[in-house]
Amino acid sequence: MNKGFMKLYLTSKYLVDCRHFSSSQVLMKHKYLDKAQSQIELLYSKYEDVMGMTKVKKIQDDVIEIEKSLNSAQMRRRGLQQELDDLRLELKKVAMEMERTPRSDDAYLKLVTQEHALFKKEIPLQKEFNVAEEYERTVFGELSRRIRHAHEKERERIEKTRFISLLTTVTVAGIGIFSSVLNNYLKDKRYKEVYGDVKELLFIVKSIFKENGELQINYDLGNNKIGTFEEKLEQFSKTNNVLIEKIDFIKGEVLNYKGILLDLAKNYTDKISTKSTMQNVSTNSTKETVNQEEGKNSSEKSEEFSKETVARLTFGLIVLIVLGVIYFKS
Repeated sequence: MNKGFMKLYLTSKYLVDCRHFSSSQVLMKHKYLDKAQSQIELLYSKYEDVMGMTKVKKIQDDVIEIEKSLNSAQMRRRGLQQELDDLRLELKKVAMEMERTPRSDDAYLKLVTQEHALFKKEIPLQKEFNVAEEYERTVFGELSRRIRHAHEKERERIEKTRFISLLTTVTVAGIGIFSSVLNNYLKDKRYKEVYGDVKELLFIVKSIFKENGELQINYDLGNNKIGTFEEKLEQFSKTNNVLIEKIDFIKGEVLNYKGILLDLAKNYTDKISTKSTMQNVSTNSTKETVNQEEGKNSSEKSEEFSKETVARLTFGLIVLIVLGVIYFKS
């Protein structure tokens, strides 16, 4: 292909630029096709050899050749037969002419010479006809034998093809049965594995649902406990506030009671001291020893009063604390 060829116009719409193509590139596809075709023909010839079709075709070709030979032999025999018939017809005519011709006539001699020449031609022609007829019989017998042989080979090929077809069918059926059995076995095995996995998953899911239910119950209980605890906290906070108020009230009462007691004790001590001084002023004639003893007695009484006062205050505080605890518990 000329690389300088510019464009190949296939249609008015499509243009193919052929400048970049060479003859080797164009014929490469055909080379691959020829190679593939040769491989296919080789495989088909091997298949024919295995199936016996090659021998059958060869025998059929031989039968065709012998049939052609038989046809040519028949044509030759028919030609010789026609020549003999023509020659015998001519002899018959000469014999009839001789019967009508007198023996003294010169034409009779000519007819005898002609008859003699015809007899001389008849003998080799008859021999040749016999040979052609024998050859025709031989070719016909060979043709019959080849036809029988071809029929036998064809029957063998048919039997072989039938056997191979049956064997192939049985083999394919066996392979199909084996593959189906194997497939069913693998499916059953896979189903068993999947069933086992599903059982495990169901057990896991059930356990998860159970745990989820328990967690939900615990969550609800926890929420209830949290609610109860929050209520208790609220109650405790309220109670704590009340207690704080009560404690503050008790502290105030204790402080008030303490102040009152201290005031009472102070007033009582002031009264005793005033009374003792008045007694000291009115009784100047008493003895110093008596005054000293009275001073000691008054001091002892004041100390006893102070102790008694402290004891009373302590008892009052204890009573207030006990009352506060009882009130708190209530």
